Amino acid sequence: MTEHHLAANFTVVNGKATFIPMFYGADPGVIGNGAYAGHDFLSHEGNRGLELINAMNNEQKKTAIAAEEVMFNKFGALAFRGLGTKDKPIKA
Repeated sequence: MTEHHLAANFTVVNGKATFIPMFYGADPGVIGNGAYAGHDFLSHEGNRGLELINAMNNEQKKTAIAAEEVMFNKFGALAFRGLGTKDKPIKA
């Protein structure tokens, strides 16, 4: 089973609208078996993110990078974490 996610935020001010930030996601990121095994969801978007961070200078990276390490739970990497999270790292 593949799950797809979309979060869109809309702001309207003086009759003008913007629709960023947005989040696109898929879980799993790569299909593990079946007719489409090996297909990588949203790889182009991931590549754009890497290009953006690699284009930044060190000062910009200090602001943009939230953490040097990523926590994992039984489902995989935790992309978002913060106050109130119940996810805990798993021991190997």
